[in-house]
Formats: sequence, C-alpha cells, structure tokens
Amino acid sequence: MTPTQRAAALRLAATLDSRMSADPEGDEEAAALLRELAAEPVQEATPADKAVYSAIAENYAAPQQRKPLTDEEIWRSDAIMECNANIGAHMNELMRLIRAVEQAHGIKETK
Repeated sequence: MTPTQRAAALRLAATLDSRMSADPEGDEEAAALLRELAAEPVQEATPADKAVYSAIAENYAAPQQRKPLTDEEIWRSDAIMECNANIGAHMNELMRLIRAVEQAHGIKETK
C-alpha cells in the first residue's frame, strides 16, 4: 500500500466511524478492514516501476500539439462539407471560420 492509499483508507475509516448508518455493524467491519489495510507496510516503487511512471508522465502529462487541417483534409471531410451545405457559406468564408475555430482551440502551425 502506498502512502496515498494508506491516507485514503484511514480517511474512509474515519468517515465510516463518524456517520450514522442503518448498518453500524457493517460500517465498523468496513472501518476495521480499512485500518487493517492501512497497517500493511508501505511498498516503495522499484526502479522498473519508476521507469514506467516516468514513461507514462512523458507521454500523457503533456498533450500532443495538434496541427491545423490541411486544405485537402477540409475538402475531404464529409462532416465539414455537410455543415457548409446547411450554412451555405462561400468556401473562403468557410476556411476563415475553420482557421478561427482552430486558433480558438490553440491549434496552430508549428514550424
């Protein structure tokens, strides 16, 4: 059990102890089990675990930079063309709208 898990288990046990319940015996049993789990020795992360955590952090902590759609991708997009059929915008207006939406979402050309 990690220190974070231990703290969570103890908070849950304290919550179970402090609340009114229709099943106080079951609450006491659950609180006792949480305290038993919290008494388990803390397991330190192994070097392999640390490498995995580091890889996860590198790949998922920072979102990948998204790129604007190319003109060809816009033309090939049935969804965009269907929306434009409903709006009836000229293509240059549609392109300006698409670029404005991309910019509003932080999507920009990287050089």
